[in-house]
Amino acid sequence: GYDGLTIHNCNFASLQNGQGFELSAYSGANNIMIKNSNFNGNNSDAAEIYNDYGGLTNVTIDSCVFNANNNSNALDIEGYYNPGMSNVTITNSDFNVMGSYGEGIYSYSDSKI
Repeated sequence: GYDGLTIHNCNFASLQNGQGFELSAYSGANNIMIKNSNFNGNNSDAAEIYNDYGGLTNVTIDSCVFNANNNSNALDIEGYYNPGMSNVTITNSDFNVMGSYGEGIYSYSDSKI
């Protein structure tokens, strides 16, 4: 799993065949920070945090911009067999024009965000 991962001041732009950023944590993820980053014009989920089998705790997304990401979601947080998500916080972030098939924030899990 991941513990203590920080992504700061990054630009994920115009990726035509995939996600801007994907964190796949099959055995858990804790203390994840994505801050001051831009996700612009990606053709799939701009940012996806995917977690199966382990818990996902203390995820913070702060001061990020999600703009014109086409045909998918700006922020996708999911886990099909996830035993629990807790303390997922999104602050000071902008979600603009997601395309015809996308959503700003999408969560697929039995847990509350």
